[in-house]
Amino acid sequence: MATQKKIKYPVGVQTFSRIIGEGYLYVDKTALVYELANDYDYVFLSRPRRFGKSLLLSTLEEYFRGNRELFKGLAIEQLETEWTSYPVLRFDLSSANYDDIEVLRNKISAYLTRMETDLEIKPEKELGDRFMNVIIAAYKRSGQRVVVLIDEYDKPMLESLHDEALHTVMRNELRGFYSVLKECDSMIRFAMLTGVTKFGKVNIFSGLNNLIDISMMREFNEICGISEDEFHKIFPESVRNFADYNNLSEQEVWESFKSFYDGYHFSRSGADIYNPFSTLTAFKRRDLGSFWFTSGSSDYLIRLIERHPFSLDRLEGACRSEQELSDISDMSRDIVPLLYQAGYLTIRGYDAVSRLYTLGFPNREVSQGFWNSLAAHFFRPNSMRCS
Repeated sequence: MATQKKIKYPVGVQTFSRIIGEGYLYVDKTALVYELANDYDYVFLSRPRRFGKSLLLSTLEEYFRGNRELFKGLAIEQLETEWTSYPVLRFDLSSANYDDIEVLRNKISAYLTRMETDLEIKPEKELGDRFMNVIIAAYKRSGQRVVVLIDEYDKPMLESLHDEALHTVMRNELRGFYSVLKECDSMIRFAMLTGVTKFGKVNIFSGLNNLIDISMMREFNEICGISEDEFHKIFPESVRNFADYNNLSEQEVWESFKSFYDGYHFSRSGADIYNPFSTLTAFKRRDLGSFWFTSGSSDYLIRLIERHPFSLDRLEGACRSEQELSDISDMSRDIVPLLYQAGYLTIRGYDAVSRLYTLGFPNREVSQGFWNSLAAHFFRPNSMRCS
């Protein structure tokens, strides 16, 4: 076996400064970061879990802080000339189990407390008032408008979908908190919220009508994940290592990775996207596996399927409009938009006459994992015995 080149794969590493500083492999998205940061003010992005949303926000944070040295050799170095430093307020709602409204309040409060300490201001009673005061203080101290980054904004609502009363309380709390962005518009340079889902009809953003949803825009199809071109440009050495270790041809490896991990589309047209978590994990472990599917719980899907019957045989080839795919407010009628936003279905085609998207499973990892998880729950061994 040939000596293999050591490559550091950033599996589970979501901090841009660490990836650059510690020599991890990095798929350069900074040209898109520059376009996003300079052409838009308020942005929403929906992508499946473990698709690089946190890394994207971390990259934006370092860019807006003006940390030019981290971007040496990357595309953005040739695009940016000023490197202005802005105050950045970042929230991450991913790391908690939201089974009670106080969990959400305490999570947000912890972030605000740290910011208030840094800015040397006294906290108010209400979360919204505290958030506003933090923005005002950061703006006055720096003399620059503020950048607000909120990761996994929807996790509290997604985890409470099975409990209508709790879901309503979560939604109202978040609506009041996010409404501060509109009130502080003159002091905000850029704001971005990311999540798995978009609760469009519940108006959680409370009149923030200049919030641009880039989730299905062609120019940002590749902002998270690994495109077909990026895969072939960046991973030849990884493919050779994988092939040598598993006694396969390089062509077999290319084809296997495409079959298992490629196939995502987030716009009407554009490049195929590989699942970044599964792709990097497979190269690191030198093995193919359902890494993305098994890395998170599908319990909320099971609960929804139990509560809202729908025809499973109509998933492959399902057709929906862009408006339907962008909103999961009414899952009692249709669960397909949630499956799309969560990454279990993807765009397969678009008809310009009907303005409908055709959906399907993106790859073998997802289709096999989805059906196996349903079978394991609904068809337990004791119910499958022959009489």
